Amino acid sequence: MTYKTWERKLKKELSSLPKTERERVLEYYREMHDEMASNGRSDEGIIAELGSPESCARKTLSEEGYAPERISERRTVSSAKTGHSVAEVIGLFFATVLLVLPIGSALVAVLVSFAAVCVSGAAVGVAGLLGAIVYPIVAGGGVTAAIGAGAGLAASGVGLILFVVFFLITKYTAIILFKIFKAIYKRG
Repeated sequence: MTYKTWERKLKKELSSLPKTERERVLEYYREMHDEMASNGRSDEGIIAELGSPESCARKTLSEEGYAPERISERRTVSSAKTGHSVAEVIGLFFATVLLVLPIGSALVAVLVSFAAVCVSGAAVGVAGLLGAIVYPIVAGGGVTAAIGAGAGLAASGVGLILFVVFFLITKYTAIILFKIFKAIYKRG
């Protein structure tokens, strides 16, 4: 193991210290390393004399007034594969079951309803155009046909406006929901 690897492990073990304290401790060990290296010692010899990063961290934490048993607790409770503690995994599970699923289901239902209004707006638009074309033919002309054609065109316009508005609402709601879900599960 090189000194840089040893130092990275020590830094990780000292993560419970405030940043300034952690940097002070790391600087102390860097100075010791540099002094020993200037006397011709190899990284392996220096590391052997300093000890493992875990033992140095345990010693430092106890000197600084932090509980050194945190290191061993963190190892026994954490999952080897993900690095998440059992409590974190259980907490994420309950947060998912109790919060994300119900709220997410409601938000997806809102998204689906927006999409349904969007589709119905398109259908009204198409039906209005067809009504504007077909009604004057069926009515045989005159004022009634003109009124029917006007109503058909108005329905078509309203339908197309609904389509565009709810298409955009659906699109941006979906984007926001995906970002929210991604952010929730990215932390976990």
